[in-house]
Amino acid sequence: KNDLVDADYIQYEIKDKIIATVDTSYTGEFGIREVINKSTDLLNELDVIHEKEVIQKFLGELRKDDGLYSYGEEEVRNNLIIGAVDTLLLSEDLDSMRKTFKCGSCGFEKGITVKNQSEADSLEERCPNCNELLKEDSSELLVDDFVEMAEEMNTSVEFISTETEEGMQLYRAFGGIGAILRYYVGH
Repeated sequence: KNDLVDADYIQYEIKDKIIATVDTSYTGEFGIREVINKSTDLLNELDVIHEKEVIQKFLGELRKDDGLYSYGEEEVRNNLIIGAVDTLLLSEDLDSMRKTFKCGSCGFEKGITVKNQSEADSLEERCPNCNELLKEDSSELLVDDFVEMAEEMNTSVEFISTETEEGMQLYRAFGGIGAILRYYVGH
């Protein structure tokens, strides 16, 4: 296997895609299963490395005066709407809900983010136009709301695990929502 990889038997485009060679103790079906199990660990490591690189790029932009970054729900939402977000970073532990409330009298709509259903149940929002009590019109996970907006704007989405230091930093310091921008929009 090493001779196959090291020699010129494989086309260079394919050779560049090889991330590791795996030793096995078996041949046949058991050998294939062993390769799959060992490859899973390698691929998980690659995911962690990729996540760290993405967060480091985000933090690098954050350090610049005119950095291409955005964080927090409202700021990232506004930048998504105008198409400024290149890469959306969402923490896998983000579990807030996005609720839309609507006035039955005048049609006024208001979106509110809540941490849990009991917080939503205790909300009593009034319409700023006619002072009627707003009724819940729709509800979805905040993550789903952001992913839908990102898809509409051709923005790539990266889900970041909190199992790394960088992932925890995104979750704790930035509310689990960050963005690398396409162009500078001011801070």
